[in-house]
Amino acid sequence: MSKGVPYDVAMNMSPARRLAFIVLIGEAEGGHYDWRRMAWEKRGT
Repeated sequence: MSKGVPYDVAMNMSPARRLAFIVLIGEAEGGHYDWRRMAWEKRGT
């Protein structure tokens, strides 16, 4: 699937673990996740 993670592997993760991996990959690409709001911060803010 995305970033080399097979679909079946991603779908067999718990929702919490899946979110953690999504945040990890997103932040590695330069994004910033706000855990208090549970949302991605918009660029430039």
